[in-house]
Amino acid sequence: MLGPLLVHLDGRAVELPTAMLRRLLAILLCQPGQPIPIDSLLEAFWDGQPPPTARKTLQIYVHRLRRALGEDQVPRGPTGYRIALDNAEVDSALFADLVRQAGHADDRQDLAEASRLYAMALEQWRGNAFADIVGCVHIASRARQLDEARLHTIERLADIELRLGHHADIIGWLTPATVANPFLEKLREQLILALYRSGRQADALAEYRQLRQQLVEELGVEPGLELQQLHERMLLNDPELTADPRPVPVTAVRPAVPAQLPLVPRGFTGRGGELEQLHCVLDTRDGEDPVTVVVVTGTAGVGKTATALYWGRRVAHHFPDGQLYANLRGFDPSAPAVPPSEVLQAFLGALGVAAGQIPADVEAQAALFRSLLTGRRMLIVLDNVLDAAHVRPLLPGAGPCLAVLTSRSPLTGLVAAEGAYPLTLRLLSESESWQLLAVRLGQARLNAEPEAAHRIVRSCAGLPLALAVMAARALIHPETALASLVAGLDALRDDDPLVDVRAVFSWSYDALSPLAALVFRLSALHPGPDIALPTVADLAHLTLAQAADALAELVEAQLFTEVGPERFSTHDLLRAYATELVARLDPPESRAAARQRLLDHYLHSSRDAALLMNKVRLPVPMPQQPADLHGVDIATAQEALGWFAAEFSALCGVMEQAIEAGADGYVWRIAWGISDFATRQSRWAELERISEAAIAAGTRTGEAHGRGSGHRYLSLAAHFRGRLDDGIRHAELAIDAYAQEGLIAEQALMCLDMNSLLESVDAKRALRYANQALELARQCGYRSGEADALNAIAMCANHFGDYEEALRTGGMALAMLREMDSPYGVAAAVSTVGLAHHRLGRLPEAIDEFEESIALYRKVNRPLYVAGNLVSVGDIYREAGRCAEAGRAWHEAIVIYRELGQVREDLLARVRELAMPGGQS
Repeated sequence: MLGPLLVHLDGRAVELPTAMLRRLLAILLCQPGQPIPIDSLLEAFWDGQPPPTARKTLQIYVHRLRRALGEDQVPRGPTGYRIALDNAEVDSALFADLVRQAGHADDRQDLAEASRLYAMALEQWRGNAFADIVGCVHIASRARQLDEARLHTIERLADIELRLGHHADIIGWLTPATVANPFLEKLREQLILALYRSGRQADALAEYRQLRQQLVEELGVEPGLELQQLHERMLLNDPELTADPRPVPVTAVRPAVPAQLPLVPRGFTGRGGELEQLHCVLDTRDGEDPVTVVVVTGTAGVGKTATALYWGRRVAHHFPDGQLYANLRGFDPSAPAVPPSEVLQAFLGALGVAAGQIPADVEAQAALFRSLLTGRRMLIVLDNVLDAAHVRPLLPGAGPCLAVLTSRSPLTGLVAAEGAYPLTLRLLSESESWQLLAVRLGQARLNAEPEAAHRIVRSCAGLPLALAVMAARALIHPETALASLVAGLDALRDDDPLVDVRAVFSWSYDALSPLAALVFRLSALHPGPDIALPTVADLAHLTLAQAADALAELVEAQLFTEVGPERFSTHDLLRAYATELVARLDPPESRAAARQRLLDHYLHSSRDAALLMNKVRLPVPMPQQPADLHGVDIATAQEALGWFAAEFSALCGVMEQAIEAGADGYVWRIAWGISDFATRQSRWAELERISEAAIAAGTRTGEAHGRGSGHRYLSLAAHFRGRLDDGIRHAELAIDAYAQEGLIAEQALMCLDMNSLLESVDAKRALRYANQALELARQCGYRSGEADALNAIAMCANHFGDYEEALRTGGMALAMLREMDSPYGVAAAVSTVGLAHHRLGRLPEAIDEFEESIALYRKVNRPLYVAGNLVSVGDIYREAGRCAEAGRAWHEAIVIYRELGQVREDLLARVRELAMPGGQS
């Protein structure tokens, strides 16, 4: 009953073929062992409206149910029908009995036993009660009762675990429970307390912020008094809040954790000695001098990744806080290695840090990453590391975490400086190679042709990758003798083992269909770590169906791996082989045409995604899109954001290809497409590189949009990295570039940027730029720019103390922006009006406006602006005598600034002042 209805009889599942038969059984199970009067059964079965033939129909269903379960299982007595089961045969009854026992254990203060019994009770559940019985009021009512009992039991178990001091252990299973039931304040309070007591104060405060936002926005109420008091105690670092009641052995409850390790290829074998060494490393974890970094090295294709992943999955239970994985692509022949900043952003996201809250600087990202790992037991697998400098920012600090690195380089610097444990993988022996083939193909097939099997083993040179490819070839053609499969290999043998491996690759390649072979070769021209189906179609000039068929064939042949929905990757040894093939087999004009299609694909796809992500962004002139180009199918701003995240590395690589080809028009346009995403993600180093390339390309082509957008984004990067003078200089250069070509809307946009840059240092000059932006925007009908300019003028009026003018002009801007449905613009204008009301002493109005602005900035993921407005609304709360709310706002701002890599000592001082005696008077 505790999940979809499931019946077992003598150890076998019983099939109940019709929905009405399942409904009848479910009604009887609501009162197991108890007779239900016929009239009551009819009422429940037909929701109070039984038809005239109801009694006869019920008899038919009872007969069918008896036939399925046995005659004696559905007896009829003088008062009605019943299901003849005792409590031990019904999961809901077993659940209730375990809960009763747990309650008794709790009453006698046997908390460990109570925890064990509550956990056993919850293990009876497989989903919502009667999850597959729909359309019956009686069943729905009983299901609600059971589901509520389950939630109450979760609360009671969490309470017991908190009293036992098992704070970190309950976070994993409490989190999904709160996600499924977001308005159960008791559950949310327990999760917040568990996070706080586990040393994750920032996560605890963020959970409270999210709960409050949900309650206010969806129900129009504030959190309950107990939650508010808990929040205040966290803000004031109440020492009693972190006191552990008692040290007690940890129960069997396990948290749900991030598990990023990819699947291990089927047929992993051997490596017994190496796995034993890794287990010895694991034994040091709780010692005085634990190993925190392991370096697995060896030649290409020797199985470094498979070994690390196989071992990682076997020991995952030793790392209850989860596993992180990243492929750094240090030896990818067609693309640069993944920068540490990109990996850190992904890891921080997996650890719960919002994208907008990730610091811009790689050192700050690494520091935040190490801080989040403190006290956690996590396994971090870093694949294909280029060198020690490449990976150092990604390593955990001292503690129970373990990083396993794979590389073709010995990474001697890490062994010497960080005490990394080196583990070198050798080539497989002949017996190990034979064993791998036996797992893949079956021992019988090898025994039938032992000589051919041995020739395969010798030809594959002990490389697991080559053996896997050859085994896939044999599996695809089970009717073909092994001797026939290796006949062509003898002619290609060489004293160099790697040449023999190429022979294995060539044999699999030669067996491909022409379209699959074309996709394999041309994939070498793609610079990203993986490639999407639409990209393959455009690159190879195929239909989507043809591309899908070709990719499926390549996956089946073990030449490609599907790494995500419609995304594919290949081993760098195979990529190197594809690079050789495309250079040898495809004439220069064919390669040039494929590269041109790739440029067109990313140019027009990035344009579409950029304008979806920011609907008020000024577009740039684009060449005509080829009629047969697929591009990508993106419908929403969120999908556009996801596409940029997946394709960012490829887009940067395609830009480099365009630079090498002298395709300057593509260079600056693709840079324009990437820039807004890079700004939102605080990828300042990458933004500077692509912006400089855009300026150079735009200068060579004489296109003002290229130079102007390049200078604009260099200005933004400089501003956010604290280089105001550089920001102003590049903004002025952008204005000049646009003015030379008479691009009026773009000039207005840059005047607004100048206003933002100068606002805090030269208010009079900032006002001149705001007025200039307003004039230019009205001149060309740039309505969004006009509204933003009015808001900028209103903000300047606030600086000059003309608050009535700020209200008037800011109100005009706000009306226009609300009409345009621009959340970001409305948030800015509301805070401008709120500041004016504050300065005029109208505190209630100011508080309402700043709270609205904060909510909108959260919605558009602008944490820096959220923090700034929290500071302002905290000031107003303090002035209004609402000191507890002031402290909460300031503390939340402190947390956000800290997550952004900033320390605000002034805010820390304000919070400390509030906590002092008399500080809240």
